[in-house]
Amino acid sequence: MALIAKMRVDKVTQYGGQTGQASEQVELSAVYSDDPEHPNYEWSQATPSGKLELYIDNPAAFGKIKPGDEVHVTIQKIRASM
Repeated sequence: MALIAKMRVDKVTQYGGQTGQASEQVELSAVYSDDPEHPNYEWSQATPSGKLELYIDNPAAFGKIKPGDEVHVTIQKIRASM
């Protein structure tokens, strides 16, 4: 079974390039709304808070998500803990 988090992209920072390996740092937080009419209300009840920080070194992945985007992050076990 997979867990799916709905997150908002808060910040994307680009590093490097001409003098070194280019990369992006992406900061995300769980979506939230206390308004029962808002689409994010249901998600807020299941995951009221959370942060995720990613460092991307693959140039083909740069620019795929932008601040303000809302994304699903799927967490799925690929092997049992030892």
